[in-house]
Amino acid sequence: MRMNIEDIELSREQVTALVAAIWRESDLVGVTRDTSTFANEDARKLFFGDVLGALNCYWLGWTSQHVADSIVAGKRLRIDGISHDEKRNFDLYFTWQSNRPQRGQFQRFLNRTLLVDTWFAFEQYLICLLKVAAEPNSGVVWPDEKARKRFQIGRHIRISDATRAIMPVLRPSYSRTASDDTAFLKFFGDMRNSLHMYATYSGDDYDMTFRGIRFIFRKGKTIGFFASMSSLPVIILEMIKELCAIAVEINNNFQYNGVIVHPAHDASLNVTKW
Repeated sequence: MRMNIEDIELSREQVTALVAAIWRESDLVGVTRDTSTFANEDARKLFFGDVLGALNCYWLGWTSQHVADSIVAGKRLRIDGISHDEKRNFDLYFTWQSNRPQRGQFQRFLNRTLLVDTWFAFEQYLICLLKVAAEPNSGVVWPDEKARKRFQIGRHIRISDATRAIMPVLRPSYSRTASDDTAFLKFFGDMRNSLHMYATYSGDDYDMTFRGIRFIFRKGKTIGFFASMSSLPVIILEMIKELCAIAVEINNNFQYNGVIVHPAHDASLNVTKW
């Protein structure tokens, strides 16, 4: 069955199972692996912290729905000493919980936010690496000078260029299949970018199979995939695991021994932390 990636609504039982799954999977995606070889401000370390933060927020969102489901199902919640305004908020919360359209809207919000936040973290990480690699004395070997200049400081960098450029500047010891990883990065980026337009894709037509599930990208059309609606959150978790696995291999084969300062820790940029 072909469906819009926006079309998802999980039952109470499915939410309960998903909360447990996120808790398990968050320990498997690689975000808690040892990155002690990098400085605290290094982008190669902070990327994994950013992903873990996004997963924690995702888990908290689904947990709040799990708790509300349990209460609506008849379990007791005792709250002493709450104000009138707080009681009104709880009443609105449980009214919303039983409203099917609003419930589905919240679930879609959680999925969109996790995809967007994770990809944004990867964009920052990848561009940090390529900007350092483009410095004249970086020691990184580029396939040609034109490619290196594209990523010099002061130039606008498109993430689509960055995902294509990273593999050629890594050591030959990269143990994964570079072409497959480049295709996956395009797939993840297209999923994220299409969310700005109600899941409508704007690029060239192609199909992508990930974890045995076929995704359909057609210009001007809503992204479709062949799977049950309840599987979408699990698919997103699998995508993040794959993204983190790629980042680990990039870190292991990036030819730079200095500190790659993440923008959030670069005092000269005066970056606002949203």
